[in-house]
Amino acid sequence: PTVVFQDNGAQLAFLDGTAFAGVTFATASSLTLSGSIIDQAFDTNDTVVIQTADGNLFKIGNALSSGFSTPVSFDFEQLLPETTTPEETTMEVVPSPTPAPPFPVITMAGWGLSPVTFSASGGGTITLAADITGGERPYVVELRQTVTDPLLGAAEVVLIELTDSDEDGRYEVVFSDLPPDILPPGEFTLPGLRILVTDALGQEASWPALNVQP
Repeated sequence: PTVVFQDNGAQLAFLDGTAFAGVTFATASSLTLSGSIIDQAFDTNDTVVIQTADGNLFKIGNALSSGFSTPVSFDFEQLLPETTTPEETTMEVVPSPTPAPPFPVITMAGWGLSPVTFSASGGGTITLAADITGGERPYVVELRQTVTDPLLGAAEVVLIELTDSDEDGRYEVVFSDLPPDILPPGEFTLPGLRILVTDALGQEASWPALNVQP
């Protein structure tokens, strides 16, 4: 039988010995198409690719015929570009780390004198003050001193805790009504004495060896 593919402006390519199922859009796009009639037997194992005048691609194949006078049947299918499914990507959102608050800082620590004319012979009141900033409230502010035991060796003990009674960031402890001659006149250092600040996160800061100016 004779098979004629006719379309005004159509072009075709004959794939001799190429099975219908093996022809894809990628195969067809690489073929050389012709507008001329191809005089070649169209067998079951052959495939014809046709490009219509409007640019669509079709494949025709699996031709069957039981005799000369029997109509030829075949399969056809439009060839379309393969659509690729984009790979699924998982994006992990990592929250920015919360910056830790700065370590607490003792901005000022010292002895405030009351009265100002404190003398060795007159006695008086001494205020120990520390201004605390940074860190995470609440603070624990302690006055500590290192003492030496003949048996246990050196150890630090808490003498007293400073409080912020005015809630202004200044922690104080008052030593009042000191007897005369408890401190010698002049400036000196109390060794082993320090203020230790511990904030709510366990961060620490300290101010060592306080100077006394009676």
